Amino acid sequence: MTVSNLFGFAKSGLAAAAAMALVGGASAATITWGSAFAITSASDIDNSGSAFLADSMGGGTPTVNGVVFQDVLDPGPFFDPNLWLTPTGSPGLDNILDSHDNIDNIGPYNLTLTGLSIGTLYQVQYIAVHDLRSCCSTRTSVLGDGNGNATGPMFTRSTGGSAIGTFTADGTTQLIEVFADPNTPAGNTDPGIAGIIVRVVPEPGSLALLGLGGLAMLRRRR
Repeated sequence: MTVSNLFGFAKSGLAAAAAMALVGGASAATITWGSAFAITSASDIDNSGSAFLADSMGGGTPTVNGVVFQDVLDPGPFFDPNLWLTPTGSPGLDNILDSHDNIDNIGPYNLTLTGLSIGTLYQVQYIAVHDLRSCCSTRTSVLGDGNGNATGPMFTRSTGGSAIGTFTADGTTQLIEVFADPNTPAGNTDPGIAGIIVRVVPEPGSLALLGLGGLAMLRRRR
């Protein structure tokens, strides 16, 4: 199970065309995104289902609401910390929100999940770029559907936020896309990400079996 930042090739000086070729090879089930919401405390980090991946894209390895973050996708921070100065009461979450990774053009910013199980339902929580600097606070980004379309909610850097989406893997890889919003004024660039969490969602049948198992154990105890 790994995730690669495909535009890391471009940032390291290799041709962006090589990165685009890799993008084309990724399976892309449709991601259905929910509405954007604010992140104000550790409880806004969803820990449902079972862990697959969690990464703080700006650096650090905090544990937030039981979710253990890594720093392996694009070790950073790409930007120095303290871009976001609104404390949440969770030092680990503050660490995630005050730094991020991005690309220096109009995007999209692409991540490819690998090691997925075909037919399995996954949940993705995207943590948006939080940036209060005067240069960048008005920039916006839109989440993609995994097939090159900007269908998810829009985020403004001055407020940040998060969104949760789901997809059923149709291959062992999956594309996660973040677009610079094409409808905002010129200069809106640098789509990016502060953190990402991928969880395996239990199937309804599995939850029912767990419930039956719990009832059986209670009966035995009685």
